[in-house]
Amino acid sequence: MSALEFIRCRKPGWSPPSDTKIRIRRKAHTSSSAESRPNETRFILAIFPVWKRVFLWLSVSSGKESGNERTRNLDTATLSCIDNGIYDRQCDLWWSDTGFSSLLQHVSNPWRVPYFQRVLALEGNLEPKGKLLLDIGCGGGVLAEEFAAMGFRVTGVDPSEKSLAAARVHASERGLSIDYRTGSGDLLPFGNESFDVVSCCDVLEHIHNWDVVIAEVARVIKPGGIFVYDTINRTLISKVLFITLAQDWSFTRIFPPNLHVWEMFIKPEELSGVLDRHGFRTFDIQGTKPPGNPLKMVMAMRKYNRGRITAAEFGKLVGGSIAGPNIDVNYMGYAIQSA
Repeated sequence: MSALEFIRCRKPGWSPPSDTKIRIRRKAHTSSSAESRPNETRFILAIFPVWKRVFLWLSVSSGKESGNERTRNLDTATLSCIDNGIYDRQCDLWWSDTGFSSLLQHVSNPWRVPYFQRVLALEGNLEPKGKLLLDIGCGGGVLAEEFAAMGFRVTGVDPSEKSLAAARVHASERGLSIDYRTGSGDLLPFGNESFDVVSCCDVLEHIHNWDVVIAEVARVIKPGGIFVYDTINRTLISKVLFITLAQDWSFTRIFPPNLHVWEMFIKPEELSGVLDRHGFRTFDIQGTKPPGNPLKMVMAMRKYNRGRITAAEFGKLVGGSIAGPNIDVNYMGYAIQSA
C-alpha cells in the first residue's frame, strides 16, 4: 500500500486535490475548546518514510543498554512519580470497554492466558481442579477469573479495596467463586507453603521493593509449586512504547499519566537472579511475536485515544497478543520452587 492509499484509507471519503502536489489543510476546530485538533494527515506524512529506520534502531539499541542494577536511577523523586492510586480512582473501569485497565482483557490476556494454561497443564503436569492458586495484585479480577475458569481454587489479593469490590461483583455475575482479600505483595496475609501456584502479573514493575514480593512468593508457595508472571523489560523500545507513546504523548496516549515509570521496569536477568536467590528455578521466558508495521500500532493507539474503537477492537488491530521470542517490551515466564 502506498502512502497516498494509506491516507485515503485513514479518512473515508477524503480525496486529494486535483493537482499532483498534496496540500495539507488544517481543518477548523468545531468544538468550543481553544485547543486545536492535531492534523493527523500531516503526522502520517511526516513519519511514514522513517518508521522502519527508527524501530530497527530501537531494536538494535535496546540490547545495548547498561546491565547495571535496576535501582541505579531510582531516587525518591522518581519513585514518587508512579501513581498506584489510579486503581482506586478508576476502579469502575476494570470491566468496561473503554478504560485503560480493560486493555488487560483484550491485549494482555490473549497473550498470556494460553501460555499459562499450557505451562500449568502440560509442562507443570498440574491438574487444576482443587489446586490452590494465589493471584497477587489481582485488581478487578481480570486474570483471576481466567484461572478460576480453568478449575483452580483462586485467592486474589490486592491493596485496592475498591478494585476488589468490583472484582467480587463481576465474579458473582459470572458464577465464579473467588476469595478476594485486601493485602500487598510484600506482606502476604497467608501462612507458609499455602499455595500450589502463585501468579504475579502487571505488578512487579509498579513496586520498588519487588524483590521482597518474590521472597513472599517463595514463602507462601508449596515445594515444587509453580510461579507464573509477566512484566515489562527496561529497554529503549519499551520506553518509547510504554512511556512516550502510550503515556506521555497526547496524540497516542492510552494510559493515564504516571501509570508507569521506566526506571522501575525489570530486565529478565534481574528477575531471574532474584528468583534464583529465593530457591526458584526459571524454566522459560517468552515475549511477543515480532511486531509488523509499527505505524499500524501507532494509529491504533490514536484511534483508541480518540474513542473511535473499543479495547477489544484495539487488541485485534495491534495483533501483538501472540507469544514469541521478542522480549524487548513485555515478557512472561514461569519458575518452579525447589522441592
